[in-house]
Amino acid sequence: MSAKDISNLIGGEEGTVVKLRINRPGSSEFNLILFRQQIINHNIDKDYFNRCLARFQLKDYGDALGDCNESIQINPNNDKAYFLLSGVHFKLGNKYQEIENLQKAARLGNKKAREILKKIQQLPGNQ
Repeated sequence: MSAKDISNLIGGEEGTVVKLRINRPGSSEFNLILFRQQIINHNIDKDYFNRCLARFQLKDYGDALGDCNESIQINPNNDKAYFLLSGVHFKLGNKYQEIENLQKAARLGNKKAREILKKIQQLPGNQ
């Protein structure tokens, strides 16, 4: 069976039991008991971030917004995703969300966000 076929057979509700009997040519048959659990892809936040960036470059700001939010939901410490999200909000005309996300990115250590916030603070009327 292919890995995908096996995955489809053993997938199910988290915490339930899967009993497998494995038989390979040239090996003796054996039984295995597994407990289903959630599998987390720790790089998926980067996948959403990269798709957000691509959509931003294509000026598809609505879908970029969703992808940045997904990236942040998976990894709330992704300063780059907050920084990019601030740019998406800028393009969409959402000034409050733009600044809010710049501040979050800066708090997480994003140097570019800190520089932009500093420049914004120096503008007339923001001092």
